[in-house]
Amino acid sequence: WRWFSTELELVHLLRGLAIVADGLIGLALFVPLRRWLGRATAFSFVVLYPLVPIPAQALTAANLTNVYGQGVFGLAMAVVLWMAVAGRATLISVTTLTGLLTLALLSHFSTASVGIPMTAAVVLLVLVAGGRPDRRVGLWIGGALVAATAVAYLAYYAHFHDTYQTTFARIVA
Repeated sequence: WRWFSTELELVHLLRGLAIVADGLIGLALFVPLRRWLGRATAFSFVVLYPLVPIPAQALTAANLTNVYGQGVFGLAMAVVLWMAVAGRATLISVTTLTGLLTLALLSHFSTASVGIPMTAAVVLLVLVAGGRPDRRVGLWIGGALVAATAVAYLAYYAHFHDTYQTTFARIVA
């Protein structure tokens, strides 16, 4: 952060990181989409994904750490799709997924509060609806989620129990 001396420079840094994260989603999904739907459809997705208006609006008016976290979370979900298409989990894919999920969960509380249940739902869906190889992949995805959640909690979220209690009491009241 010290390399960027003004708030505007920090905003430009965060916007740049969010754009890169969103761009990587399109690139990461190209291979499985090409296998599934063909080259033309996959290429169209990669080209059109960054032009979706919601990311553009978020980059100009939203919390940029949350936008970045959502982009990284989308990249993690692309890794999940790669694993599902391949029908197996490798050390590289599980490590990459764990790292991306951890980074996404640490980026913003909103990303964590949406990302954890969404990934858990994916795990549940794969375990319930998938065949034997899919279930094994689902267990690895679940393990990556547990590890990422534990690291994010221990590294950051464990420090805010008083805030959580106050917020919960306010919501209940």
